[in-house]
This record gives sequence, structure tokens and C-alpha cells, in this order.
Amino acid sequence: MVGLETGFWEALDEITNGRSVTLSDLLAIIDADRHDTDLASAIRVFVLGYYRDELMGTSSSEMTKLSAAGHPRSNTP
Repeated sequence: MVGLETGFWEALDEITNGRSVTLSDLLAIIDADRHDTDLASAIRVFVLGYYRDELMGTSSSEMTKLSAAGHPRSNTP
């Protein structure tokens, strides 16, 4: 079990519903992409990146392609 604040679990729920993906699949993607950090921190960074990308106008279809390729978020500034 990963210890996260309620807001992050709620955000993950919103993301999984929007992508029609299971929570376990999303966590597996995040886990596979993390580098030298604990899973809880990687999840927080993913959620932050997801919403930042949404605010910057990254399309959901682009996000789907990135996650399918094993990259939960864009690396562009």
C-alpha cells in the first residue's frame, strides 16, 4: 500500500476515470517510469504533471499515446 494524501487518491481516481484505465494499470505505468525515487513521490509528480499538462493544453489523446508508450507525462517544459 502506498501512503498518499486524500487529494492525490481523488486525483488518481479522476485520471483513471478520464482515461478509462484501472488504477492498478496507471500505478504500474508510474512505477515503471520512476527513477531512484519512492513510488509515493513518483505518483505525486505524475499527478502534478498531469494537471499541469492539462492546463497547458496537452490533448487527452496525446496523453493516452504517452502513457501507452510508458511515459505518464510529457517531458517538454
